[in-house]
Amino acid sequence: MLEALRRATGFLSVPAFTMFCVMLAAQTDQDHEIAISSASGLVGDEAVVTISFTSIDAVGGWSFNVCNDPEIVDPPEFAEVEMSEAVATASGGGPPDVTYFLVDPDGAFHIGVIVGFFGNTLAAGEDTIAYTVHYDLLAEGESTLEFCDHDYPSTPTQPAAAFFIDVDLVVPVIFNGSIEVIEHDFLRGDANGDGSVNGLTDAIFLLTWKYATGGTPPCLDEADVDDNRVAGTMADALFLLDYTFLDGLAPPAPGPFDCGPDATVDPLECEPLPACAARGRRQPGDVV
Repeated sequence: MLEALRRATGFLSVPAFTMFCVMLAAQTDQDHEIAISSASGLVGDEAVVTISFTSIDAVGGWSFNVCNDPEIVDPPEFAEVEMSEAVATASGGGPPDVTYFLVDPDGAFHIGVIVGFFGNTLAAGEDTIAYTVHYDLLAEGESTLEFCDHDYPSTPTQPAAAFFIDVDLVVPVIFNGSIEVIEHDFLRGDANGDGSVNGLTDAIFLLTWKYATGGTPPCLDEADVDDNRVAGTMADALFLLDYTFLDGLAPPAPGPFDCGPDATVDPLECEPLPACAARGRRQPGDVV
């Protein structure tokens, strides 16, 4: 049928294919599935999920959209969506004849594929990974990753998901996912990452790091003692000494006693800290 349409129109574009899906998509078929996995990560990092197909039949093409909350995760660009080996070799050992990609900054991306105009297909299989998708994590919270109908600028509404099986369009059973984004927890002033703020040892650690050959703080946010968005300055070391020995101001939150997220937007990086995790706040990957 794809070849017949191509001969009739001169060229079958994927937008035309997805419109065809809209016109002909039937009842959900329990023998075919599309799923996106879930992930978690820290603000400023990326999360990686997979999209997989299950089909008892060879698949000649597909069309789907994935929607997300753009305040929490950034919808991926084309370079951030990687074909699996199964898809990259589906058309006679090479990639599909046509791949059509759309992205909406408001929180969606679309892929439409024709594997081959002359009969090439993606082999039938269970939980066949089709794509790996990279999402940039913007803010704390949880975003669903949902197969959805979606309108793109200058493009007709694209259906949530459809497979082209032989001469039929089928709607697969959908399994959505999610991404949980966690703001990293730290203890401001704990420059050496030992789980407590000690004015003398942490100040010496900072000075040795900046002015000798000492080790790097495991969390630069912890080394930004005065919360001025710059880590490990002489002012940070003096702030700690003043707090400890001269009854000066305590390091701004989160510190010097309770771990917590950073309320200040800054470029400083921080790895997940075992000391803070031990205090009861969750880190990415923890089982809820």
